[in-house]
Amino acid sequence: QYQFFMRQEVKDALAYLRFILNPFDTASMYRILMRPRRGIGNATIKSISEEGKNCGFKLTDMALSKTFIDGDPFSELLKAYTSGTIVVFDVETTGFSVSQDEVIEIAATRLIEGKPTVEFHFYIANQVSVGDTESIHGHSDKFLAQSGRDARAVFCEFFDFAEGALLVGHNVRFDIKMVTAHARKVGLDVPEFLWADTWNLANRFIKADSYSLENLAAQLHLPKPNHQATDDTLTTIKLLEYLIPLIAPGEAYRQALVYRYGDQFEELAQQIENWRDASQELRPPEILNRIMIESGLIDFYRSDRKRRQNLQRLLGIFQERDDLAFHPDTSVRSILEFTALAKNLDQISQDKNQVLIVTIHQAKGLEFDTVFIAGVSEREIPYYRSLDEGRLEEEKRLFYVAMTRAKRNLLISANQKNPWGYPAIPSKFIQCIPQELITENTIIISTT
Repeated sequence: QYQFFMRQEVKDALAYLRFILNPFDTASMYRILMRPRRGIGNATIKSISEEGKNCGFKLTDMALSKTFIDGDPFSELLKAYTSGTIVVFDVETTGFSVSQDEVIEIAATRLIEGKPTVEFHFYIANQVSVGDTESIHGHSDKFLAQSGRDARAVFCEFFDFAEGALLVGHNVRFDIKMVTAHARKVGLDVPEFLWADTWNLANRFIKADSYSLENLAAQLHLPKPNHQATDDTLTTIKLLEYLIPLIAPGEAYRQALVYRYGDQFEELAQQIENWRDASQELRPPEILNRIMIESGLIDFYRSDRKRRQNLQRLLGIFQERDDLAFHPDTSVRSILEFTALAKNLDQISQDKNQVLIVTIHQAKGLEFDTVFIAGVSEREIPYYRSLDEGRLEEEKRLFYVAMTRAKRNLLISANQKNPWGYPAIPSKFIQCIPQELITENTIIISTT
């Protein structure tokens, strides 16, 4: 059943959404140009890719409307660095899920004409436990409860701090999407950011085995980052300082490429920008339907009944998984995370001795022959913060979702000790399971 997301027409439709969210996604760009055809031949695509190597220009730059303003995708960055304002920033989070995790630290530095001026740094009191990420950033739930500020207040101040500036970060798309999702959860309107990503820039202008901030810092002898937002921001500032002299000399070459080939892409770039804007207002199934119609994808597959049915089924999946509690952008990101997970399930399950580990939220909508639910102990399921905030019914629903993922065998275990070594007891939810359903063949309850 998971091979559905590997079908050509489904991958074609998802490519548009992926590219809207990630303008560096070359694979999605190729797929967009392939079906339906847009009068852009393989020779043109190859020429842009080959000629662009010497000046840091990528095929994906032709799908950015800003490229056609000055003929250079980096013109905003170069102007902001030499004569404007840049805010370099970094965040630490409780995890990587845009729909489930939270920002717990923001650090930023404002650059005026390339020179550091004012700094910004705050911790945020978390509602989602840091869990295993504490080993990465070193911030415990206890520390954040004591030192963290209200999320809404911090985000308001950060938006004021960054107003009118170009945002820069290393893998900055992650930082922006996490800030955006968290800020919307606490009821804030999020401004539209202009941004540049030093990870992407380094990929274009620096030869390296790895483009992690740690590896680049070691290779270029920059201050060492350590997953503390303030230190990582300093390293990113130094990396940007290193990159600017590599970017600037290629401006004329990039403009020549845009002049030569840009007419073939400008309409597509504007269309993508329109979809990107619409995705902030339309629910996921609505924006998907609009894209499939306006892109010509529906017409392309009109004569193939089976493929058309699969596209309709995809719309149904988007409708089913659209969480109305989230902003449309957050919800569509969550759905795409699900499709990426589902796409890999068959391959993962076929590997020897491999067990798929997913969160309850990720498993929603999936089914498996056998499911293990581990750690069903008090203060874990239900989560202790949910008890404090009166959200017990929500925790019950989550546990029900987890149990109903199993088609044949369901095994539930509880911990004898919590992570701090204190005794733990099985969740009260286990006692809610009707005894007639507990048999050796379907559910095994263990406290080991």
